[in-house]
Amino acid sequence: MLAKYPKLSRFASKLMYELLPAAAASAIGGMLYSHYAYPSGAPPAPAAIAAPASAEMMQMVRDEHALIVEYLKKNADARQQAEVAALDAWRMRALRRADKLSVREARVDGMGL
Repeated sequence: MLAKYPKLSRFASKLMYELLPAAAASAIGGMLYSHYAYPSGAPPAPAAIAAPASAEMMQMVRDEHALIVEYLKKNADARQQAEVAALDAWRMRALRRADKLSVREARVDGMGL
């Protein structure tokens, strides 16, 4: 039968290998999308309201807050000192390079070149 109708054979193979996989993928994607868009089941119950924090707990939170602020200040100071030290080291290297360059220039000038 395939030999009698080559165009029908080509159409059927194109349908099977190109169109049906794309249609199946679209259908599966649509089903997954609709599944997540409309979740099944009852919504979760709201969380229970807890009792307010005690005075001891509030004091502990304030103490922790003060410790964190102190740590951040020390860290900022240490970073600033490190940046200043790095800048000083960079300046010293630049001065040494400038001195070396001036010595070389003096040698070249002394040679009369």
